Order: sequence, then C-alpha cells, then structure tokens
Amino acid sequence: MRNYNLVNFFDDLERDFFRNPASQKKTWAPTSFVEEKENHYHLSLDVPGVDREHLKVDLEDKMITISGERSDRKALKDAETKNYFQFSSKFSLPEDINEQEVDVSLHNGVLDIILPKAVKKMEARTLEIKSGPSALN
Repeated sequence: MRNYNLVNFFDDLERDFFRNPASQKKTWAPTSFVEEKENHYHLSLDVPGVDREHLKVDLEDKMITISGERSDRKALKDAETKNYFQFSSKFSLPEDINEQEVDVSLHNGVLDIILPKAVKKMEARTLEIKSGPSALN
C-alpha cells in the first residue's frame, strides 16, 4: 500500500495553481551558426524578440558568453500573462582570435559576432646557412 503525504500534495498544488504567471521564467536555446573565413570567424545567433538592451555578450579567457531575455505576451480571457524566456550560451574560442577587435551587432533578430583572426606578420630576415649535418641527425 502506498502512502501519500496530503500536506505536501496540497502545498505543491497551491504553489503551482496560485503562482503568479506574470513572473514565470523559462529557458530557450537560440539557434547558432559558426563559420570560418580567411581572416575572421563569424558567429551568429537567431534571437527573435530580444531587444539590444536585454542582450549581454562577455568575452573572457578565450570564452564568449552570450545571454539574454525576451518576453512573450499571451492574451487570456480577462488577464494578460507575461512569460520570460532566458538563454545563456558559451562558446570556446580558438587561440588565434584578436580579442581587441571583436564586433557585435544585432539586426532583424540576428546577433552577429565577428571575431577577427590575429594577424601574425613574419619579419623578413636572412637565414644563416650552417655547415655540417643538420641538428635533426
């Protein structure tokens, strides 16, 4: 025979039934795309309904973190509820990123992040020619 704790049952029911729907927060994961070009990486996220002021992009220790929040309104018979959808995505960056030149823009629900590759210029120099066997032998 199973025992049910009715006090907990009613506490759970009351919590779920009488919860203020205006403060409900849910999570979602925006679609992301990464493309490598010759001189940069292009990271884009589909974030429809997210305003620029509700987005945050952090860059630290070769890791980029993108977080945001959007609200959806659903009309009910007599009231209006507001659901909040939050997301947070982390991406590891390759070593060849120029972190000082990262460009972030939002247009038509798409967050575009351009991550330029660090330019390593090799200095011209004359190499010394040694006599005898190579150091590898």
